[in-house]
Amino acid sequence: MVAAYAGQIDLADAGLVLRYGAGAQRQVAQCASRALAVAQHSTLDDAVRLVAEATDELRAFSAGGRGPFARLRGRAQRPAALRKRCVAMAARVDDIAAALRTVQRALMKDAALLDQMHAANDGYVRELELYLAAGRQALAAAPAEGGARQAGDRVDAGRERFEKKLHDLDLSRMVALQTGPQIRLLQRAQQTMVDKIQTTLVTTIPLWKNQAAIALGLADAQAARAAQETFEAASDEALVAHAEDLRREAASLADALADVARAQSEERGRMDRAQAEIERLQLPAAPTA
Repeated sequence: MVAAYAGQIDLADAGLVLRYGAGAQRQVAQCASRALAVAQHSTLDDAVRLVAEATDELRAFSAGGRGPFARLRGRAQRPAALRKRCVAMAARVDDIAAALRTVQRALMKDAALLDQMHAANDGYVRELELYLAAGRQALAAAPAEGGARQAGDRVDAGRERFEKKLHDLDLSRMVALQTGPQIRLLQRAQQTMVDKIQTTLVTTIPLWKNQAAIALGLADAQAARAAQETFEAASDEALVAHAEDLRREAASLADALADVARAQSEERGRMDRAQAEIERLQLPAAPTA
């Protein structure tokens, strides 16, 4: 194929020299421009911002942060207030998750485009190398300087222009060789962000929701325990008060019974004394004849 390309080169043809490899050069320039456009696109910036936003939002509710999860360790949270905050936070997290999925799809689309661009760029490199090899072979086969005057002048001028053309093609090849790694670097950055988004969607956010459920359960349990303790304390106070009332009533009843017994005893004593006095005052019986 190199020989076939070389055989078609006419150094005296200025138009051919101008067009030689020009298509490949344009493709290389367009590929570099597309890579720059992808790099300048805001999708990656949006992904970084959303991941950071989700992390900041969830950190406030994490077990080690300053949110209600941490405060549950020190004192009971009112379940209604905590539930209200969790519901609001869950809605916000769901909105962020939806935005992350949209950005993730855009990044995956860009990554696929970059993969196609890298494959095309490799083809441009091979095409330029073919043009360079054929051009160098054509230069080596061209007649030396100083032939017939008019034809020689045209060949010499064509040789000089063609050598510059080959130099430009070599520069384009260098650009293509540098563009390939740059495409891969950009592609890796996007794939890393895609993986980070995936981790956030399938691990971080579900973990937070699990923590929220645990926190709400703990708050409900603490509230129930506090209510139970209050009820038991009130019941204990009522039982103690009732027992004290019973004790006082029993003491009063005992005192009353003692008073009754004492009154009965005194009454029996008075009756006994009265009977004795009656018997003493009775006259003796008359003697018999």
